[in-house]
Amino acid sequence: MAKPDSNYTEDTVLIEAYRSGNEAAFKQLLDKHIGSVYAFVFQLLRDRTVAEDIVQETFIKAWRHLDRYDTARPFRTWLFAIAKNAAYDWLKKKRSLPFSAFVDDTDGSVPFESIPDLEPLPDEFLMRADASTELAVVIAALPEKYRALIALVYQEGFSLHEAAEILQEPYNTVKSRHQRSILELRNRLKGASDRVDGA
Repeated sequence: MAKPDSNYTEDTVLIEAYRSGNEAAFKQLLDKHIGSVYAFVFQLLRDRTVAEDIVQETFIKAWRHLDRYDTARPFRTWLFAIAKNAAYDWLKKKRSLPFSAFVDDTDGSVPFESIPDLEPLPDEFLMRADASTELAVVIAALPEKYRALIALVYQEGFSLHEAAEILQEPYNTVKSRHQRSILELRNRLKGASDRVDGA
């Protein structure tokens, strides 16, 4: 079994301290993770006020269920799953569309087996830091299912296996979506660059 990383160990210590009566330990957990949870939720919802409400709801739910949380699991993965569920619940209430409209990948357009097994984006993705505003606009225009995965993998550093656990979907579905999101992002970035070059 892989050695737990320092974040995992620190979270476990704080959780056990809270369970032992140290009320301040939960605030430490909140302070440690609230920024990244907010960034993830905002990436999904694109509304600061709603994102703040969802983050508050996320931590309230985490607090209520912390006594039942299994410390054998990474706390951060569990927390982001709560945040994702809360954000998707809000989206479902906001829209009259069925939930599958923004989480389903079985549209038949490109079968999973035919998608090239692309390497993750790091260099190509991060080298655009000089055009961060443009990149943010392009990402914001992606469907929620792609924005969620990009945020989890490229902003929060989760692996695809961890992202699948957070999204509560099969690994192959998430892997397929990852490839689609990369292709979509590349196409949109190229389109944006072409428009600039042709201006």
